[in-house]
Amino acid sequence: MASVNWRKRGKRYLVYWRLDDGSQGGKTVDTPDEARTLAARKRLEIASGAWKGRQRGKLPLGRWVDDWWEVWSSTMPPPSPNTLAMAESRLRNHVRPFLGGRAVEDVTPRLLRQWQNQLGARRGHPTMMACRSLLFRILQFAEDEGAIPTNPMRRVPAPKPPVDPDAVLGTAKRGVLTPEEAGVLLAAFPRFWWDHLLTLLGCGLRISELAGLRRRRVRLDRGVLQVVDTRFQVGGSYGSGFKGPKSVAGIREVPLPAQVVAAIGRRLPPGTDSEALVFTGPGGGAGRRVRRTACRCRAR
Repeated sequence: MASVNWRKRGKRYLVYWRLDDGSQGGKTVDTPDEARTLAARKRLEIASGAWKGRQRGKLPLGRWVDDWWEVWSSTMPPPSPNTLAMAESRLRNHVRPFLGGRAVEDVTPRLLRQWQNQLGARRGHPTMMACRSLLFRILQFAEDEGAIPTNPMRRVPAPKPPVDPDAVLGTAKRGVLTPEEAGVLLAAFPRFWWDHLLTLLGCGLRISELAGLRRRRVRLDRGVLQVVDTRFQVGGSYGSGFKGPKSVAGIREVPLPAQVVAAIGRRLPPGTDSEALVFTGPGGGAGRRVRRTACRCRAR
């Protein structure tokens, strides 16, 4: 509980205080009257702040979602368009309908358990954990702003992931294609895309990493790709375009099999522009001169 006191210190007087969040401070003044006045003023500030916090606690959670979004979406570096789109969808479909109209001070651990159980019955574990992470950050934002004393999500255990018997027994299906399966996949695509697919399969790249690969990141002399650039393409209000990796983990060198070296060699753009894209779309059209366009690959 917050407190304010004062005492004599040598020939002067120390006014000291401790707030509800554990922070503390103090100030020295010359006379006892000044000490009493400063202590009274500090008590008034604390009482006023607590009252404002209680008022903010009556705001609906949906309002706190909006305030948190305004701050989070403008952080630097900004979240990717894909991250923004996924977060907006999860908040709209899984958080706001159940909790958005409730006062943030009424969002209790019991209520969060009910929300978590209902969502877990309808959606998979990854979606559940992603929504839980968003809600945790929103409630932490409300706590930091003094609207609630503590984040109630801290007292709600995270759900355990489902157990896969095949993974435990070592009988899970393979996660990569055999050469025969890769051949069947290639045969289903037009010839233009074969080099794209060979590079995807041979290097284990994401489609976004393939689409964002630039000439300067191809080191055929060393037999590696330097995977750095990532392409995001999201419609709607979040824009699209190229964006760098989220962390150091997104920067790596990938060794190249001989078949991939040949595929990349066939796709290297003419000229010496180091920023030129390696894997592009066919471009052009009937009656037009063919030009290189950004690869708009889509997983199917």
